[in-house]
Amino acid sequence: MHRLSLLLSFGLLALPAGCSDSPPGDGGTSAKAVSALLDDASAAMDAQDWKKAIATLDAALADGRATAEERVQAWQDKVLCEAQAHGDEAASAALKALVASGVEMTPDQFAKLGNDLAAADKLTAAVDVIDVATRKFAGDDAVKKKLERLARGLSKKLQASGDQASLDRLSSLGYLGTTTDEDE
Repeated sequence: MHRLSLLLSFGLLALPAGCSDSPPGDGGTSAKAVSALLDDASAAMDAQDWKKAIATLDAALADGRATAEERVQAWQDKVLCEAQAHGDEAASAALKALVASGVEMTPDQFAKLGNDLAAADKLTAAVDVIDVATRKFAGDDAVKKKLERLARGLSKKLQASGDQASLDRLSSLGYLGTTTDEDE
């Protein structure tokens, strides 16, 4: 048995198809490349299996081999999955964890996340994304314009839903001003 372990450890013996050198019970995720984990999470998201997607994304985020780009993708997807599985509050908590993790997102990535949340009718979480991005890129007029486009679309959804608190928040961030439906 010792010789078999040595052969395996030196790569001189391949494992049969379907076998893994992962510890039992981890579903084989420890040996998977981060890109494969992200692909698995994407497939779970397409199937609306939010629990599986979140678990797979957590594995990707825990993997020290993840590139900066992979971490950004995993965090964006995690925020969206938390929103779908557990609502706006969970998405907001995941967004706070994203910020605390130190992952550097671009303005376009924040805008995409906000649009994805708005499209999923997770409106409070979308406002949270605008809030975080506004603070992060304060004073950058190009970013403000991107976020204004998101805020305009979001404000229409918020008005339709009757969420005055979130509308007030968008206004306090400087995105709605005195614009009303009659002005557009």
